[in-house]
Parts: sequence; C-alpha cells; structure tokens
Amino acid sequence: MERALGERAAGLGAVIRRGHTVTAVEQDGAGVTVSVRDGSENYTLTAEYGVGCDGPRSIVRESGNFPIVEYPPTLRAMLGMARLPHPEQLRPGWQPTPRGWTLLNLNRFGSSRIITFEFDGPDPDRHRPITADEFSDTVERITGRRVDLEDLAYTSRFSDYSRLITQYRDGRLFVAGDAAHVHYPLGGQGLNTGLQDAVNLGWKLVSVLRNSADPAVLDSYSTERQPVAARVIENTRVQAMLMNPRTEHDPLRAFIREMLSNPDAHDRLADTVNGHAVSYPSAPGDGEWAGEFFPNITVEVAGQGPRAVTDLLQRGRAVLLLADAGAGRFSHPLVDVVAVQQLPDDIPAAVLIRPDGYVAWSGDRVDGPDGARTRDSLLR
Repeated sequence: MERALGERAAGLGAVIRRGHTVTAVEQDGAGVTVSVRDGSENYTLTAEYGVGCDGPRSIVRESGNFPIVEYPPTLRAMLGMARLPHPEQLRPGWQPTPRGWTLLNLNRFGSSRIITFEFDGPDPDRHRPITADEFSDTVERITGRRVDLEDLAYTSRFSDYSRLITQYRDGRLFVAGDAAHVHYPLGGQGLNTGLQDAVNLGWKLVSVLRNSADPAVLDSYSTERQPVAARVIENTRVQAMLMNPRTEHDPLRAFIREMLSNPDAHDRLADTVNGHAVSYPSAPGDGEWAGEFFPNITVEVAGQGPRAVTDLLQRGRAVLLLADAGAGRFSHPLVDVVAVQQLPDDIPAAVLIRPDGYVAWSGDRVDGPDGARTRDSLLR
C-alpha cells in the first residue's frame, strides 16, 4: 500500500524525500518552517500549512499545542516472526488460556507470525530487545507447554496504551493518523482511521489553497475526525477488557456474547470495527443521506456508459450525481457534475458526494435554494 500511494503521489508531482529527518517545526502567522537533516547537511522548508503524519512520536505534535487524553497500559504483548519446525505444538488463530492469549498466523513453508498477550501489567521497559529465550518463555507461560521456535525475527513489544489528541488543528499545524491517535492494535483499525484522516483533511486543504475557500473549513477536519478516533479507542479498550482472562471479567464476556447472538448487534459491531459505521454531522436541509458514506454503486453516465462511483471520484473532486429529475444549474470549482440516467429508488435525484466518499447534500433539485444549500454543505 505504501508503494502504491507513493507512486500515485509522485505521479501527481509530490516530492518524496526518504532518509531525511525533521528536527524542528515552527509556525507563525505567515506559514510553517520545517528544519530537516539529510546526513551531515541541514536545510529548511516553508509552507502555508504543515501536516504531521509522523507517527506516535510525532515531532509536529510535540511542536504544537495539541492537548491530549491518555489511558495507561494494562497489559503487555509481543510480536515476532519465527519458523515452527513442529507446527502441531501451537494452535493456529486466536487461542485464549487462563494465563493470556496467543495468535498464530501459520506458515508451514516459512516464517509464521506469532503474537502473545499477558495481562499481569505493562512491560517495565517496552523498548528493550526481545531475545529468543524470552519469546519462547512467554509462549510457554501462556500455553503451558514448550514450543520450538527457530529464526526469530522482526520482534516488537506493544500494549493497550491509548492517546487521543482532543483538537487536531493548532493554527497552521495539523496531525493525522498515529500522530493524532494511538490505541491497542486490534482489528487493524488504525490503518483505516489514518487513511480517512488524510483524505478528509486533504480535500479541505485543496479547497483552501486552490479554490480560495474560507480557511475556517479546515476546523471541520477535527470536528469530524476526532470523534471517530475516540470511538476507536473506546472499542479497543473494551476489547482489552474482554480479552483479560481474570474471572471478574466473565460477566462482561457473557453479556457481550449474548448481545452478539442478535444479528443486528453483531452487524453493528462489525461495522464499528471495519469503519462502515462512521458518519458525520449534518445541518437541517442537507437531506437524509447527508453525513453517510455513499455506496459504491454503478451508474449509467450520459455519454460514458456504466461507471462505478469510485471511478468518478478518482480526480479527487466532489461529484454531484444528477438523475433526470434532479436537473438544474449548478457549478462549483471543486465539483464534477455527472448526469446519470437513473439512481436507485431509495436514493434522491441529486446527491453531492465529497471527495472522501461521504454525502454532503442530497435532495430533489439543485437549482433555486437547493443550489445554495448544496454549495454551503460542501464547504461549511
């Protein structure tokens, strides 16, 4: 994914500098200055805005005024890649025991991915190297039996420590991804959340820098995205409680198990973890679809034939889908107007889809008052 995104960015003219280290970030009323070290050479870069996508130890976060909320760790976990000469010694998948959990992604022809979870408190030194003996001892302590491991590599320690930035913007500085939120890595939620951060902020920066939108629109980045990360941290903290093998957590596990026997509750939890439950606030008059993620349907575009919505959004611009009944005059420097022959019956005749795939406005027409509401809903 990193390679694909890097190639896409370079193709659009981005300059990617690998091996360069940012040493300082400063902002004033005119812009942002970044100090960089490249080997023995030092230089500076200037820009109107700076976005810190630089991970949990973000220098951008440390350089700005970004208030945080922290939740201390309660467990310790280790990850490593190793060959298993006797795969039958360790059961694949998620395996709970009274002493913790193991997760094995078995590869019988190479290195397998192994993760261990113990719930007797955080690691006193999370940054010390993991030895083969320590990793083997941990697996044995959890499973109750010795497991033969060979060629242990790519080891790391982690925990359920969580940190949330409460305001993602400080003047001309922004944070996104792990720089803005750190959480227990269950369900792969950090990747989806970080990518959505970047797309949400990206199209708003474009609207300000290229289309003279009011810079106040950038405030909506934090308004929309910070609550999403807060919910991710909440659900990963709950998952840590559910994984804790101590008997005092048995009633919680039994309650959740009963709730998940209901298909609606089950699907809601799945949508929460995979990000499909994310929606954004909308204003009166924005329509019933406003704030929701638009499905990737295929529409019949006049003069082009069938097109998927994701294809229409490839240019990084908003898309206004107009069925015959939604005819009207509308123009906006950030919007591609797409005339379609028909939309499904449950979708309004006019739908404005933001570059990040969320609906800004929906209605029956875009002329008259609806046209003004459509523009306002995109750059509120």
